[in-house]
Formats: sequence, C-alpha cells, structure tokens
Amino acid sequence: MQFEENANTHHVCKAIQDATAMITGTILPLSGNINKVFMFDKGCTFLCIFGLPGDKQADESTNALDSAHKIHAFCSTALMKVKIVSIGVTGGPVFCGVVGHRVRHEYTVIGRKVNLAARLMMFYPGLVSCDALTYSKSKLPHYFFEELPLVEMKGVVNPGTVYQFLGITEKAMIYKAYLTKERSEIYPLLGRKKETDIFENLLEKFKETKLSHVIIYEGLMGYGKSQLVTEIAYIGQAPGQKVVAMELTKINAWQNFFAVRTLMAMFLGVDVCKTYDARQYILLSKLRGVIEEQYLCLFNNLFHVKFPTSEVVSQMDNDRKNKEIETMLLKILINAAEKEVLIFAIDEAQFIDKASWDFLDNLLKSVPIFVVMALSPINHKGRILCSSAAQILNSPSTTFIQLRELSPSVIIQKACQDLGVVSIARELETFLIQRSHGNPFYCEELLRNLHLNNVLQFHVLDEDEEKEDEWDSLFTTTVLKTHASKMLDEETELYICTVGQNVKLTTISLPPTLKGIALAALDNMNPSEQMVVKCAAVIGVMFTTEMLLYILPEWTKRKMYQTLAALVESRIFKCCSERKEVNITQRMLSKEFSISNNELKSLRQESDLGSVISNRLKLEEAVMHCKIMEFCTPLLQEAAYELWLKNQKKALHFKCASYLKWLAHRCKCCGEGDFIPYHRYAVDGMLQKFYSQEYKIKNIKEDVLNEAAVILVSETLKKLEASHQEGAENQERKGAFSLSHKKGLFRKREKADYSFFFSARHPSVAALMESSGDTLIEWKDSRIKTRQLTTGDTLRSTFILQESFRAENSELEFLKRMDEIILLTFMSKKRTETPGSQDCECKEIVESVSVPLSQHYLALGDYSRAFYYLLESASAYVNLSHNYMAFTYLNTAESLLRSSEYKHKLINQFEVSILYSLKGEVCYNMGQITSAKKLIKKALSLLKKSFPITVVGAFCMFMVETSKHLSHQNKQTLWQISSGREKRLAVLFQQGHCLSLLWQLFNLDVARSRKTFTRLAALMQVNCAEESQDESQIISSYMDFSLCYQMMGCQHEWMKYELMAIKRSSHLQVVGGGLLTIAKLASSLAYMKLCLGNMPLAIQLGYRAHELYEQLKRPNLDATVLHDIFKALYLSTSLSRIPDNVNTTKSNQILPLPKWEE
Repeated sequence: MQFEENANTHHVCKAIQDATAMITGTILPLSGNINKVFMFDKGCTFLCIFGLPGDKQADESTNALDSAHKIHAFCSTALMKVKIVSIGVTGGPVFCGVVGHRVRHEYTVIGRKVNLAARLMMFYPGLVSCDALTYSKSKLPHYFFEELPLVEMKGVVNPGTVYQFLGITEKAMIYKAYLTKERSEIYPLLGRKKETDIFENLLEKFKETKLSHVIIYEGLMGYGKSQLVTEIAYIGQAPGQKVVAMELTKINAWQNFFAVRTLMAMFLGVDVCKTYDARQYILLSKLRGVIEEQYLCLFNNLFHVKFPTSEVVSQMDNDRKNKEIETMLLKILINAAEKEVLIFAIDEAQFIDKASWDFLDNLLKSVPIFVVMALSPINHKGRILCSSAAQILNSPSTTFIQLRELSPSVIIQKACQDLGVVSIARELETFLIQRSHGNPFYCEELLRNLHLNNVLQFHVLDEDEEKEDEWDSLFTTTVLKTHASKMLDEETELYICTVGQNVKLTTISLPPTLKGIALAALDNMNPSEQMVVKCAAVIGVMFTTEMLLYILPEWTKRKMYQTLAALVESRIFKCCSERKEVNITQRMLSKEFSISNNELKSLRQESDLGSVISNRLKLEEAVMHCKIMEFCTPLLQEAAYELWLKNQKKALHFKCASYLKWLAHRCKCCGEGDFIPYHRYAVDGMLQKFYSQEYKIKNIKEDVLNEAAVILVSETLKKLEASHQEGAENQERKGAFSLSHKKGLFRKREKADYSFFFSARHPSVAALMESSGDTLIEWKDSRIKTRQLTTGDTLRSTFILQESFRAENSELEFLKRMDEIILLTFMSKKRTETPGSQDCECKEIVESVSVPLSQHYLALGDYSRAFYYLLESASAYVNLSHNYMAFTYLNTAESLLRSSEYKHKLINQFEVSILYSLKGEVCYNMGQITSAKKLIKKALSLLKKSFPITVVGAFCMFMVETSKHLSHQNKQTLWQISSGREKRLAVLFQQGHCLSLLWQLFNLDVARSRKTFTRLAALMQVNCAEESQDESQIISSYMDFSLCYQMMGCQHEWMKYELMAIKRSSHLQVVGGGLLTIAKLASSLAYMKLCLGNMPLAIQLGYRAHELYEQLKRPNLDATVLHDIFKALYLSTSLSRIPDNVNTTKSNQILPLPKWEE
C-alpha cells in the first residue's frame, strides 16, 4: 500500500490495522498466513503465504488470487489516505524455514518466487498481477485474466507471461464454459478405447429406443476425464446429431442455474454474440413458432437480452416466472429433439449447481436426451450432492463407469508421444510405470520434472544400428510400432530418449506439483489419521492391518479401526479383502470398469443422525474384518513416506522387515515353502532367519495336527485302494483274457463301482458316465479295427495294445481314487475349516509381503536380501500368470545385480541362474522362443548342467542319461533328507524346471534335430527328478516325458510313463502340494486324452481336476482345465451335457498351456 503524501502517523497506523484485520479474516479460513508486515520508503508491504507445512490446500492458487482481489478492492475503497494498492501473486518452490542470526531467528520464505512477487507488486502498480504458473495452476477460465505487457524488472530474468487477475464476477462468467482440452490428430487419446466404445454402443441403443440415458465417467484427478469428454464430443458430431459440450469449475457450484443457463446459451448459439441486438436476433429467429413473443422477455436476465416486458409477464411473481422459464426451455429442447439427436457433454459435473441438477432431473424425464458427464469422486467430508443429483446417479437409465489407471504399455506409449520419440530407455520405462501408477497426469509431471532437471537426453535413431535386445523390448515393441510407422511418413529423423549418465532415477523425489497435491490431502487430516497414513506409507501401497498395528506407537485396535474407518470413508484407503469374494470373471471386468451401486447410494443426502451413526458403525465393522488394505491414491503414499526423517525411516523399515520375514512363503493351500523351491537353503545367511527356535515353537502345534491329518487321509486312501490293486494284480497273473471278457469287466467296474458314488456326490457326472461308458468301449473297438498289423510287428503291436488297455483301466482306478479324495477333502474342509479359509492367498502374500520386503531391504541397504525377495516376487508372479509384473521385478533385480553397491559382494551363482531361468520363462510365455532358449541354456550352465549344442553330442549324452535313468529304475531306494541335502535339492529342482521348459522350447523348433534335443531334455528332467526323490517332481517329470513321447508317436514309452505317474500318485499326501500335484496330474491326463481323441475319458479326468482346483481356489489352473473340458464336449457333440459351471469359462482370460512347476 502506498499512502498519500499528506497521510500522518495516525492515518497510516489506522490503515495498517484495518488492513491487517481484513487480510487475516480473508486468508485465515483458507489456511493462509501473514508472515511479515514491514514499512519501507514507498509504503507498507504484507507478505502473505499459502501452503506452509501443515497448511497445504488443493486450491491454493485460486484461493490466493480470490483473496488478493478482495483485499485489493477493500484497501482501495475502504481505507483512508491510501493512494495505490498493488498486489503480486506468484507460486512455486521456495525455501521455507528459520533464517537469520541465532539471536534474531525468523521463520520465513525466501527464493526466486518471493522476489518475483515483490517485483510484480512494484512494476505493475494498482493491479492484482500474477505469473504464468499461478495462472495455469488456478484452473480458472482465461476470461478472468488479461495478459499484461512485459516490463523489464530489476533482478528478474525471463519472468514469463504476466497476467492481471480481473476477479471472479458474475458478468465475466456468462456463457463462458468451453472445454479447455483440444483434440489433436497428432496426439490421439490413449488407453480409453473401451470407454468410447461404450458411448457409441449406448448412443446407438438410444437412437432406437428414444429413451433418455446418462453416462457418468468417474475418475481421480489426472485420469484424463477432460480429454475423454473432448473425444466423445468429437465422436458425437455426426449428421443428425447436435453436441453441446461444456466444462465447469469449482466456482460454478455456487452460481445459481449457471450450468443450465450456459448450456442453453451454447445450444441456441447466443454464447458467441457480443451485443444485445445480436443475441435478440438469434433468439427471435430460432424460437419463432416455438415460444410466444410475449414470453420472450422472461429470457432477459437469463441470456442478457432486452425484450420489452409484456403485460402477462408483468403480473407474474418470481416463482411463477422461474417455472415458466423452465417450461419454455423444455419446449425448446422437445422441439429440437424431434429433429435431431441431442447430446450434452459436461466435464467436471460435480460442480453443477443445485438448481441445474433439479432442471436436469426434470429434463431427463420429459425429453429424449443423451447426457455424458465426467466427474471426480465425491468426497464424503466435502459438499454432499443434492437429492436430484443422487436421483440421477441412482437411476436405472444411468450407466456409471469408473475409470481405471492406464496399463503400463499405454503409459510407455504416452511417454513416447509426449516426448516425441519412438523409444525410451528401459530404466525410464520402469521409473514411469512405478511412479505414475497408471495416472497420465502424473506421467506428464514426472517427465516435465526430469526434463527441467536435465536428466533426459535425446538421440537420433540410426536405422542401421542393431536391433534392441528382445528382452528389453518384450512389452514395448508392439506398442511403439504403430507410432513409429506414423512418424516415418512425416519426418526423416526419428529420436530415442535415454537417461543421463550417473543418474539414479530411484533417488529422484516427487515433483513439487505432485507432492503439493498429496500434502494438501494429508494436511486436511487430523493427527491420528496423519499418523496412520504415514506409518502405512512406510509399509507400502498395500499393507496388512496387523502389521500396521505392530508399527503404530502404543495404539489400541479400537483406535486403529476407528481411524481406518474414517480414512476409508474419505477414500484414502480401500479394502483389498473384498476381492476374495468376487469371482474371476467379475474381477477381469472390474479391472477395466466398475459400476458401483453402493457408492451411488451413499451419495444421497443423510439428514438422519441415527442413520449416519449406524452407517459409521457398519463401516467400522467392515474394516475390522478387512485384513489387507491399500492406498486409493499411491501418490499419497510416496508423499507421506518422504515426510519421515532418515533415521526414522531406517528404524521403521527394520521393524517392518522383522515382522514380514516370517510371512514370506506360499499360502497354506499351496503347501507353504518358498516360491522358488528350497530357495532359502541355497542362499547363505537366509536359513537362520527362517528357522529360529521361537518360530518353531510357535508353529509346532499346528504342524503336529497337519501331520496327523496327512497320515489319517493317506491311510484311509490306501485301505480304499487295496481291493482294486489286488484285483489288478490277480488279473496280471492269470495272463491274457479275451477281448470280450475285458469288455465285460470294463462295463462291470465302471457301472457297479462308480454308480453309488456318482449318484451321491456327482449327479451330473453320473449321468455323463452312464451315457459315455459304452462310448469308451466303442472307442477301444474302433482302435482295434483300425489298427493295421504287419507280420513283423504283430508281437510288438499286441503288447502295445495290452499296454493301452492297462493304461485305461489304471486311469479308471485313478478316477475312482480322485472321487474319494474329492469327497474326503470336501468333508474335511466342511468339518474343520471356515468358509474361504482354504482359498489360495499367494497373490495377496506376494503383494503385501514379498514385494514390500524387497523394498524394505533396499531402503536398509541390505542388497543381498533385497535381491532374494525380488526373485521370490518375480517367481510368484510367473506362477500367477502375471508376466508383466514378473518382468518389472526381474528388471529391478538385474539392475541391482549390475549396480556398484552389489558388485563388491559375493554373488550367489544359484540366484543368478534363477534370474536367467525366470527371464527365460517370461520370454517363453510371451512367445519369444529364441530368447527363451538362450536364457534357459545360460541358467543351466550356471547350475553346472551342461547341454550339448550338436546332434552328435546330444546322441552321446542321451546314451549317458539313459544309463543313469536305468540305474535309478533298478535301485528304487528312498533316502531321507539329511543335513545340507536341501541345498542340493534346490539345484535339482531348478535344473528340472529349466529342462522342462527347454524340451518344450525344442519341441516348438522346426529344425530336423529337434526330436533329438527334445527327447534328451525330457530325459534329463526325469533324471533330475528321480535324483531328488521328490514324488511331485517325479510325477511331473513322468507326465512331461509321456507327453513328449506322445508328440513323437512313441506309444510304448508314453503309456509306460503315464502308468508310472499314476502309480506314483498313490504315495502322495493329499494335502497342500500333494493335493495340487494330483489335480495337475488329472488335468495333464485330460489334455493328453483330448489330444488322442479319447473325449469321454478326457471329460472324466478334466471334471475331477476341475473339482479339486475349485476346492483349492486355483482359478488360473481351473480355467485351463475347463477350456479342455469344453473342447472335449464340443468335439464329442455333447454340448447339451455341459454342466452349468463349465458355461462360466472365462472368455476374456488367456488360457496357458498345462504347467507343472509352481
């Protein structure tokens, strides 16, 4: 403030006091503060600050500008002896803290932005001026500002564009609500194809039915709602369709009837008119014959026109006028809807005012209109929507779509699009995917921050340079191919983006814009909520409530659950346990879209205090049953984590790691143990951690009970099998029976032995078995008739035929045993376990235990254990068929392996072999056969298991392996695991796993020698399994060997090993991993019989595998066997017999080939 020359001390003091009181009353409710008041030669200056630590708000720029305008108006008019009032508003990062001499400490802010605000105040007198950053961050319409001429200011270099803030006035807002995002053909909308397809499909249905419909797209800030609305507005511009699109701002929520008034002005075309006469001319021309001229004067205030007031209107009161205006607007829209399709698109629809909601509710009931809205989630602590809004949202004619985060591949494509390159470095890909969390706005800010800090480097792509490693481009080549091909036509030079040398992206903190957004949410919480969020942030994006209670300082469960309920209500946290109650099909759909009725119902205005308390208690009860929770916005987790001091972080990480290390294993349903078999035994220093005396005592009671259950079930099955095995042995001693006798025995066994169990437990399968029993025999007969025997092959062919019948009879015995296992498992689960207690929880474990453990040990600097858990996480994701997540953590592990921190440590060759093995498996799953073969061979070499590269070498090694296999077959001795033997088992398991992948890879080869290498790899796998003496490994290797020889047409070998696998399965314990092995054996047998054309037997085996997978809650494996059952039923023309649960086969899920190794 500059005072007049004749102002005395009294005038100055009075003006400063009044200004201080007014400024405090204006900015304090908006979390603003006066930091300094000082006098200098040209007047008095107030330094006001928004966004101090603890006072961050989401709309600081808007609040600062609005407050500045009010303060400027007050000081200019209400204060005496004040000559000029000038205000400069800037925003950005500054230093905030205590400065000055120790006897004159003061808490203040200093920096370039503070200096710029002072210069704006001095060089633009009498105005409220602001910089370009404040202008953009305010998100206010451009017509609230006026660009000022550039003035050279002392001490400021390149200040950027300077704007004058005109103030938020009613006059300025008339008809001004256009979309701020512009559609670009060069930069198309990415990742929202399904959302636009829904719009097009619903629009087509609307054209047919002529019934009003509303689509609501809800998404968090930065999810691209505005760009989606712009794209929809463009798509809707077709002949016979009229689109009116608008975007609202926060201030419009308090402007009565603003949304409808602006929408109708844009619909009628008066928004572009600058004079009264022009607006009146348009209204007269468009409304002639629709609205009587005597009523046009009602539009005077609505559209700023000057029609003469008629006598009829002059006699109306205000309520009657408002009703008449609404009636006329409805008439206009009804008349227009008869001529063309009306589409209204409203962005930021949460800012629609109450009067406009009421009108829209009535409009949708009266006029066939198609409305598209995009809005942010409603904050329950904020403004509650009115009843009309809740009614529209809950209407059956409303489609509510929740936008999800973009997939990693789309994020990479967007980064290339924003940077104008065709490829980015792999480490940059990982950084963007992990830090953006699928939010396109976060991706943009991260790239902007990297560019401003000179981290990114751009290079011209040399067309002659060698192709990028297939592993690096495993998930990106197909994404960038289209973009690159388009640019080839337009530009002669293509660019790639890399990261500067000696730059560690993991150490880069959040950009100020993103950090400010997160801190604004954090500062609006109470201290208890802040403490819970900050502690949860150390654990990770996903955390367990038990662990949170463990690290919270002296908290009770009651207090924690109350705080968690409040955070869930505020959409800070959400429960992950609810996913267990949703089937896999719904889960796959909800990954893209989510239509929530519960959230919509909660939007209704709660007026009854009792219902509010009741809902809160129900929410607390739901939170108490939730074991795993996660941040709704991962950005908040990062920002809250950075608030801890370095020593505090280290202590909390150590506490978290100490708690989680006991939980880092498979779930009980999968037999516990490491995700990589015997991994802990092969790594020095890990074994003591897992098997302390305290941990053994804690679990000894449960282990004894489990062992007792295993013995009980195994003994029961042995007794049940005894009669069948004895009958089979007697049959072998008697010699060859006639074929007719075999047929009769087959019928008798099948119908007599199975009928009772099927009628009691499986009625649908009983009917299927009853009808397919003769089909099995007919299939045998057809094989006998079509078998052409030469004179030289008669004896061998007869032996093979007998082996074929033995195999089938043995499979029938296996079917009977599986029925008994299913019954016992079902009864045991029903009697001893609660519903859902046997569900597979490996996915939750890897997300909430293994992955956080790797992060905790990285933060602690324990890189060996971090590498260990990165491999465990990658292996778990491979087992869960989540190849991209495995790819991500394998990249992190490889980067750690190459880092300078890890190089000086002794590298464990076994873990390096696991790294290459997992990389090879991911490549195999993604169809990169050549890369997979190279990586698997490298893993085998690290495991000291050489594999030949020539046919001669393969032949010689096959002889050696055959001799070794015969030696194993002749010995048949079992050994007990001794001390140190587990380390050898880890190597054997890993060798067998690599060889299993290798023979499948060779089998896909087109070379002539593929059979030689395939057979060798399969035999080596069998030898590794037999050396390990692990029943599950032996059975899986026998089935792989049988399948390998089946593909080669060697019937004797495949029958032999199939029988051996079935026989071995009788020794398995029918709990945990043993039960899973039996289920996999059944599914593999079903797949083999399907390939052979034995559809009835494939159906029987597949259905029992499905039963066990369903009880074990293994949806990925269950989907595979259901797919095989469906194919068998279809090929046997038995579609009418498909059980109801088979009809639920997941059509959207990728079905992998049968896979044994977990």
